[in-house]
Amino acid sequence: MVDRDSVSTIPAHFIFLGSVLQCAINRGWGGLSVSNQRSMSIKKSINKLVSTILSLKREFAVYILFVVPALFFLAVIVAKPTATLSSNSQPVLVHSVDSTGTQDSLSLDVWGNYAFTGNAAGKFYVLDHATTTGSGVHASLNIEAPVKDVIVTRDYAYLATGKDSGELIVVDTRQRDNPTIVGSYNAFGSASGLSLAVSNNRLYLGTANNSGANGKEFLVLDISNPESPGLVGSFEVGAQVKSIAIDNNKAYIVTSNTTAELRMLDISNPLAISLIATYNLPGNGIANAITHKNGFLYVVSNNGGSPQPDFFEFSTDNNFFTLVSSADLASDNNDIVVRAGRAFIATQTVGKQLTILDVSNPMSPVLFSTYNAGGASNKIKMNGPHIYLATGNNTQELQVVNPLVPLRILDINNDGIIRIGCLGDSNTFNWSRARWCDFLVQQIAVQTPVGNNSPAFTGATVTHNPKGGLWDAYGQMPMVLAAGVDVIILPFGTNDINLFHRTPEEIVAAYSENKATAEAAGFPVFIALTPPLQDGILGIPQPEREATNNLIKQTFPSEYIIDFSSTMIPEDYGDLVHMNNYGQFERARKAYERFLYSD
Repeated sequence: MVDRDSVSTIPAHFIFLGSVLQCAINRGWGGLSVSNQRSMSIKKSINKLVSTILSLKREFAVYILFVVPALFFLAVIVAKPTATLSSNSQPVLVHSVDSTGTQDSLSLDVWGNYAFTGNAAGKFYVLDHATTTGSGVHASLNIEAPVKDVIVTRDYAYLATGKDSGELIVVDTRQRDNPTIVGSYNAFGSASGLSLAVSNNRLYLGTANNSGANGKEFLVLDISNPESPGLVGSFEVGAQVKSIAIDNNKAYIVTSNTTAELRMLDISNPLAISLIATYNLPGNGIANAITHKNGFLYVVSNNGGSPQPDFFEFSTDNNFFTLVSSADLASDNNDIVVRAGRAFIATQTVGKQLTILDVSNPMSPVLFSTYNAGGASNKIKMNGPHIYLATGNNTQELQVVNPLVPLRILDINNDGIIRIGCLGDSNTFNWSRARWCDFLVQQIAVQTPVGNNSPAFTGATVTHNPKGGLWDAYGQMPMVLAAGVDVIILPFGTNDINLFHRTPEEIVAAYSENKATAEAAGFPVFIALTPPLQDGILGIPQPEREATNNLIKQTFPSEYIIDFSSTMIPEDYGDLVHMNNYGQFERARKAYERFLYSD
């Protein structure tokens, strides 16, 4: 760290230039880290040199001002983002679960510490991916028909099935160990349910080709009452609807029609859904999945063993499908998710059942890495920091994979280890149970050397606490600053709201002051949303907490906010206030997620 007495004698403009330089080489323009060892070595050397310059007295520092422009130019070169594949960036298996039987997992969704899968034999599973003890099968339910797709909200799972009298089945999952069928919807004809999407209180169901008199394959259902879905609109596609992506008032669907695989629908009025555009993919591959992210559409198809594109990226300006780029992955691709400039693709192709592309440049997708799942990957989801695969591997139907994308946090003090400062209250101190900050270190350790320092204390607040010392963030902050940390997390709010009745404005002001203190010392700060009390999850309103979290979201950049709130469920708590190991594990996943992804 820089000595403050020495710094005070240096001209302000010199300090500013040095700070800008260090910001450039540490963050690499836009928060990207340098990806090769030579550049990292240069970066560390420049950091040390700048720190030395800033520590000099005025009479010495002024003689080397000319060094700054040269170093700044070098920093720009070193920190320029690169797509070079680092030697340790191959995805690694974190955890797997063997669901009973020999049937492949066909469908998948993830909420918090649980994954929800379905197979061709009509079994629906609730799988625990947070613990390595036991079988991992938390519960199962007999659906009596293949489960082709599943989407989970906080309390319910919606299943697209092959059941003639229930192409959509609703399962109450509030008791994770006892899922119960509570509703269903019988679609037109006998066509099986194939695909699902949810937006607000609308569920979109795609079915197999329905040749009956009322043959509609795209349905819009109202799920404001989850246990009684009701039809509000439908559209005849004349083909299977294999995948659905929703963006505001548009639905993008993948169909089995080989001359119009992609369709764009206007769903602004569900009673009068209309076709906007179609697109015929080049080649003879079969399109399987579509997703929408940041103004682009991503589509994957079966390659069929032919040299032809099987990955496509589109823009949708002016109500047209405009092909931006494509790539031949030489694989049969089943599903896709996109996040933070990476496309994660589930494939059937041996040896690369997970394929990751760098799509940060839309015009030029580049292979980032691959992973061997030991069986076809049928569905893919991203939850927290990890990728989840529903596979045909008979002993690992669910696989949890760390994709090892670059971290957004850096070893600022260049001591060879990233140290995380975890401030907080009893849910961080948590002396009787495992701590989320320790879980966080365990998760990141597969990627880089990491440690933590936590002066958290029971009853602590982010606002000034009458007891002082470790009882508030103002007392905890000097301890982590002196401990050589590289990044700081501020997770408070519960005691501020419930014990001292602080207003949202007072809480956010205290966060801002502590954030400024850390950033003045050169350390990035992440602020966590205040978690609900257990009764809040059960439906009792907590307006003060909600108002505080809303103000946090309005005040601080989203890429530096950690969500300790929205995914918590009653099973994450040991009592009304304190989280058990499941809750602690979920907090760790959310922190790691933000360290990896800015969106």
